[in-house]
Amino acid sequence: AAVTTPILCNGETAIVTITASGGTGALSYTFNGNTNTTGVFTGIAPGNNLAWSVKDANNCGPVSGTLNISQPTALSASVSESASIVCFGGTANIQITAAGGTGVKQYTFNGVTNTTGIFTGIAGAVGVGVSYNWSVTDVNSCSVSGTYNVVQPSQIVVSSIGSNSAICAGATLNL
Repeated sequence: AAVTTPILCNGETAIVTITASGGTGALSYTFNGNTNTTGVFTGIAPGNNLAWSVKDANNCGPVSGTLNISQPTALSASVSESASIVCFGGTANIQITAAGGTGVKQYTFNGVTNTTGIFTGIAGAVGVGVSYNWSVTDVNSCSVSGTYNVVQPSQIVVSSIGSNSAICAGATLNL
């Protein structure tokens, strides 16, 4: 018995194939309580010591054993501002941090992809901010994604400057 299609992403299933020959007549294959005549079992969830067996048309055997089916840890990610926008018109630096999955991760923020998860010069907006799409993908093409809002402070607006001093054309008035 062998896992012919392993679980690449957490939560998926595997395909197990049992190959045998000999005996009398058609062989009967059983894996984890399910029996068929092909020896191919689909939709197999991860687990340890999953039982398999093979017997022939005379119920000879069974030849049996166990098989372990593993899966990668779930891919997860979080997004934060490593440098927030402190003044109107500024930009933020974004950090995407991932755990789990398999191998090197590809980080994407607002359509830009890298392997560091660091994105600089990200603009924001006053109020609810600008919503950016982000994702993380591992070497097995497993991915996790979401949106992140970047907010900036409101602009300083001077509404009134007053003076009671008279000024002539071309003169300077200090306030």
